[in-house]
Amino acid sequence: MIKKKIVIAHFGSVIAYPPVINLIDCLLANSQSVVLISMDGNQLPVRILENKNFKLINLRQYDTNNIFESIKQKLALKSIAKKSIIHEMKDADILWTTTDFTVRWLGDVVLKYNHVMQLMELIKFYPMFPRLMKYLNLQFPIDKYARNAKRIVVPEVNRAYIQQVWWNLKLLPMVLPNKPYYLCLDENKLDPKFKKNLDKIKSEKRKVILYSGVLWFDRDFDSIAKSIEKLDDKYALYIMGNVPDAYKETFYDLLQQHTNIIYLGYFPAPQHLIFYKYAYIGLLPYRAGKISCYNTHISELNALYCAPNKIYEYAGVGLPMIGTNVLGLKIPFEQYDIGVCCSNLSGNKFIDAICYINNNYETMKKNCEAFYKNTDLNKIIMQILAD
Repeated sequence: MIKKKIVIAHFGSVIAYPPVINLIDCLLANSQSVVLISMDGNQLPVRILENKNFKLINLRQYDTNNIFESIKQKLALKSIAKKSIIHEMKDADILWTTTDFTVRWLGDVVLKYNHVMQLMELIKFYPMFPRLMKYLNLQFPIDKYARNAKRIVVPEVNRAYIQQVWWNLKLLPMVLPNKPYYLCLDENKLDPKFKKNLDKIKSEKRKVILYSGVLWFDRDFDSIAKSIEKLDDKYALYIMGNVPDAYKETFYDLLQQHTNIIYLGYFPAPQHLIFYKYAYIGLLPYRAGKISCYNTHISELNALYCAPNKIYEYAGVGLPMIGTNVLGLKIPFEQYDIGVCCSNLSGNKFIDAICYINNNYETMKKNCEAFYKNTDLNKIIMQILAD
């Protein structure tokens, strides 16, 4: 493989997107030159920041509370980002965007280069003005940019076929699963301010059923907690993740109602993985439909064909899983016997899933390791670069 220079544009906090960190790690491990244009890049792991083939152009965060100030700051950042891209692409081979939002930000700039367009979610359209979507039903022509891209990259195979049909793409999008490139499980690398949180899960006497990720109304933690309560205090539900403002009241009411739910907090990637070592079962409670679309332009099919980081993160540490009955989980769970899908998460269905895992734990643990090893990120990303 000839060494290439790849400019990665990610408009948002890169720390909040583990798949982008995985991409950077993989490219650097394969001796590619990487320029990242993003926010919070200074919080990336030292192995990335100190790599001689890595360059960071760090964008400052903008004020999202005041809509007018936010627009003003976004316009200034767009100008900086576009100028940076134009400068870096003078001797670069590929411009790699990581989200639909990034493509919307850059617009026609991406049409000038060999553009790899990565999508984190399943989307059919993108609003021209997301905050004003209720009042101005104008759409950004993201399908046009997709048809002009060198490659489209998605995290799940069903999404690839759906995007191809929706956007009339000549080539089927490449599938790049959301698998961690490195599993950082070294407790010595945990930020000292999180030690109390780690001590809490380490000292837990009950078996830990862990949920890590987005916290939203569609996760149905209430039903899970009620199911666990029927198991005579043998299990506890631990939750990790950032609590959005819109969900805070509901979430903290939930914690008051169920003493078997323990909220650990939010830990930036990849430090969150260290906590996984002390769990017994990993939880993936996705519910398909409009309730799952906390961003209004995301398709209601998104959760049906979910492609969570967690399925690989849990598998990487040997955690059997319980999930809802959606195809994105059902297919790998049944193919590899790494988890159980429940038609609902309340009562006997959830308890039966726990019993099945208890009876087959060591086998499922080994299956998780096999599933994790079966995905070769190096091969996939090098193929994308070679096409």
